[in-house]
Amino acid sequence: MLTAMVVGYEVAHRVGRCWHDHHKVYQACGSWGSVANAAIAAKLMKLNKKKIKNALGIAEYHAPNLPMMRDIDTPTMVKHGIGWGAATGIISAELAEQGFTGIPSILGFKKYQDWVSDIGEKYIMVEGVHFKKYPSCKWGHPAFAAALKLMYKHNIKVNDIAKIVVEGFHETVCLKIKHPRTEEEAQFSVAWPLAALLIDGELGPKQMLSIRYNDKKIISLVNKIELVESKEVDDLYSGIRENREEDLNAHWSAAVRITLKNGQSFYSGITKYEELWDEEELKKRFRWITSYVIDNERIEKLLDIVQNFENLSSVSKLADLVRLP
Repeated sequence: MLTAMVVGYEVAHRVGRCWHDHHKVYQACGSWGSVANAAIAAKLMKLNKKKIKNALGIAEYHAPNLPMMRDIDTPTMVKHGIGWGAATGIISAELAEQGFTGIPSILGFKKYQDWVSDIGEKYIMVEGVHFKKYPSCKWGHPAFAAALKLMYKHNIKVNDIAKIVVEGFHETVCLKIKHPRTEEEAQFSVAWPLAALLIDGELGPKQMLSIRYNDKKIISLVNKIELVESKEVDDLYSGIRENREEDLNAHWSAAVRITLKNGQSFYSGITKYEELWDEEELKKRFRWITSYVIDNERIEKLLDIVQNFENLSSVSKLADLVRLP
């Protein structure tokens, strides 16, 4: 299972990069994720080379069309289509096993060989797999970091704030929903999670679930938040958006200006966003998030199994623990 996960991530990173270069419409990860899932299934099913190629080609051909920005504009439960991507990948491997043939995979295109040929030598997942700090779209996270930086540095009190201006890259400004009516709208927002974070000092299920959408304090602060597209910030992000691996300056960032009711104004400057996790922090966060749905005893058993996963003779113990009663 561990090997199959590595296969999946390494294929996903590469096919995703090729996919976004090849397709004019920005598609969500469930689309190219279907190919990565086909690779995982093919590995677990021990398919031969010919059938693996067919599995990848079938998954690419049957991949769901997921115009992601349309869902960003009007967030709904379809999100990134990950469920259909997984199902498509598994079924594609099963079809290949039965002798179905598929189109040549995008991974074999000549123009992408420099992006693909290092698989098995360069492991992108070591630096490329991230654990999100907040339960909302990551495009908004740099703004959260910049705002918190100002709040702590100048000891700003929420009640003293008159206005918050977020300067972000283009995609950040696309997260324009202020007052969510659904959990998807809350997740694809900058203003709502930012306001909740500044008021509560944390951002988790308690802040993002529908029980808070009538909270007058959050609503009041949300109304003071403005999103502005910054060319400077967008230029820094463009290297990531356009897959320019050679652009060492490319990074996620935002700048925030907080103006107080007394007229004072504080500016964060462009703040680079980085997620720095260690194992203990991950465990702490896992305990916090999962405590909403499972008991402490099961949480500790899960952590122990994951910590020693390579020593398990079967994945059934893990499967039993993650299955809700």
